[in-house]
Amino acid sequence: RWDRKNYFYPDLPKGYQISQYQIPLAADGRLLVETADGPLTVRIRRAHLEEDTAKLVHAELDGRPVSLVDFNRSGAPLMEIVTEPDIRTAEGARRYAEELQLLLRTIGASDADMERGQLRVEANVSVRPRGATGLGTRIEIKNMNSFRSVERAIAYEIERQAAALEAGAALRQETRGWDENRGLTYVMRVKESEDDYRYFPEPDLPPLRIEPAWLEAIRAELPELPAARRARYRDVLGLPAADAAVIVGDLAATALFEALLDAGVAARPAANWVTGEYLRHRKAGTAPAERLAPERLAPELARLVGLVETGRLTLASAKAILAAHVEGGEPVERDRKSTRLNSSHMSISYA
Repeated sequence: RWDRKNYFYPDLPKGYQISQYQIPLAADGRLLVETADGPLTVRIRRAHLEEDTAKLVHAELDGRPVSLVDFNRSGAPLMEIVTEPDIRTAEGARRYAEELQLLLRTIGASDADMERGQLRVEANVSVRPRGATGLGTRIEIKNMNSFRSVERAIAYEIERQAAALEAGAALRQETRGWDENRGLTYVMRVKESEDDYRYFPEPDLPPLRIEPAWLEAIRAELPELPAARRARYRDVLGLPAADAAVIVGDLAATALFEALLDAGVAARPAANWVTGEYLRHRKAGTAPAERLAPERLAPELARLVGLVETGRLTLASAKAILAAHVEGGEPVERDRKSTRLNSSHMSISYA
């Protein structure tokens, strides 16, 4: 059901926001993430839809401070995913956000690019004395535009709040921004309480009714999810956990790895080529993107791996041939006995 937050929004043309409150789109979920302290299950309280606000830009005009409103994203549909307070470290928060981004990309819900504003993270941080059971004062952090910023901002805020409490100061519920350059948080406004939102059912929109058959159809079309895929690569295909995580963490790398398996390449050599040479060429940025496309590269790379596995090419020669292929378009296999690779200044002979 749709609800209205009935207080003034300066960054929405109609002055209020339509959201979901009592009956959200989804609730009571969970996401398992791997952290430095081991596996962490993060409970998801709710996933609700609402309309995005405009972007306020604070600047100077003719030496005077002004606030501008960028309405480009105003009114666009937005899903807010809210967790329970299960995360205990800044690193854990980063891993959760990274896993959520990967999940959204895997199922095709969003590109979830933080730099393009498709994924935004807001963290509520509270500290308490060791041994206490109640949660401390909740302080929200905004303006985090990268996973590195998420980890740094939360780590800073934990230390700031702990120092304040140890000094006998009182913390107030507020919203703080993150200054990446200075590496600190700053006060933006005093945080509203839930009562301040004054929710009431949106009178202009009927309830959104979800048919069970529609949900089942979506569930049936879902691809293999990242956690299940990592487990399969590790437990069934025998890949090291680190290699499985690297491949699954990159959708193009996953597509290439799966295509190599379909072409008959064994899992270990396929993983070695994907995590090694393929990602190295991707990172270098010297090869045209179309030559690195998994559907185009997979048959060529499979032939190359086959030549190495049958002893017709050394590994070093195969790497040079791959470089010539992705950077200069040289075919992987030719009908003549030898070819000269100008990029490596060497002659490679193969059948």
